[in-house]
Amino acid sequence: MSLLKGNANVARFVPKDRLPKSTEDSWISRLKENAFVGPAGLDDVYGWAVVGNELNTEFSFENTVVGKFVVFSLRVDSLNIPKSYLNLAVEKAVQAEENLPDVEFVGKKRKAEIKEDVLQSLMAEAHPKVKTVQICVDTQTNTVYVSNWSSSKLLDCFLSLFNQTFNSSLEYVSAYKQLEQIKGAETAERMVDSKSRLIFFSKEGCEEVNDNVEIDLASSFLSWLSYIADVDGTHSYKGREYGMMIAEQIGLQQLFSDGEALQNTVLKSGNVVSYPEFKSALKTGKLISMVKLEAALDEESWTFSLSINKLGISGIKPPKITDGDKFQRTLARLSSFCDLFELIDSLFESFIDFMYGVEYQNTLKKMKNWAS
Repeated sequence: MSLLKGNANVARFVPKDRLPKSTEDSWISRLKENAFVGPAGLDDVYGWAVVGNELNTEFSFENTVVGKFVVFSLRVDSLNIPKSYLNLAVEKAVQAEENLPDVEFVGKKRKAEIKEDVLQSLMAEAHPKVKTVQICVDTQTNTVYVSNWSSSKLLDCFLSLFNQTFNSSLEYVSAYKQLEQIKGAETAERMVDSKSRLIFFSKEGCEEVNDNVEIDLASSFLSWLSYIADVDGTHSYKGREYGMMIAEQIGLQQLFSDGEALQNTVLKSGNVVSYPEFKSALKTGKLISMVKLEAALDEESWTFSLSINKLGISGIKPPKITDGDKFQRTLARLSSFCDLFELIDSLFESFIDFMYGVEYQNTLKKMKNWAS
């Protein structure tokens, strides 16, 4: 799954410093300076590569810049020599040397040398395990999109190399970060001090409140968004009316003060919010932790899943684009992703208006009726 084809799993980041425009030569020169250089070793070897052709590190404007976007990949190679196999191979090599007519004894030092020789031989014959992560930088909004990352280790490699390459650290576009961007750091802090989480039902067994503000805000946003999508089904943005609906999947979790999630529930197929299991889960203190949505505008539609984990967006299926050449289709696809993120940001702003606005109690009362 990638930013350029198929469905995409995407995390968003904002750099500490303003990044250059896509037309500046520094993009190409810096990517070349930190390009992938092999061969693979037992420790991860990583660097930048051309997106869509990760064996290539010859960066150029033609394969890296798409309008306002700069696209490239992180390539991570590693070799895995199983310890049990290495031990057997070393034992076999030691026995072979002991059987030589002029060898009486193979000492500890010589065994270590044999082990190193065997390891180097196995590494020379082994095929590296290659992992790639795709990156897209919107140089106008100063936003970095990361797709296809499958582990925190891969993400750590990306964050480290990005900082090394562009002298700028990255920060998740999280729920709290968005609140700061909308209201300012000082105001955002006062707001979350007053409240950071919706509580549908307050009774015995449901009072435990997670003290992770990030999760509180994210789960409250998903709860509000699920309510809006199910009850209203529309959202106005930039003078256009988007249709919003829950796409037959919703997840709930019981969260505690250490952020640990227990008693996961995922409901699928049909009108999931009408399930008795959905109502009872909310009544017992579970929070909405994931929701699959469909957004529609005229003849176009996006399906995607939002989760409380850094407001991660996964399984994005954008409108199908068939017109134009490869460059034009790529540009249209990347712009389509940006449209979706802008829509989600607009929804989050509406959520903040509700969460900290004068209509909070009235709307919360309606939401409680919806959840009961």
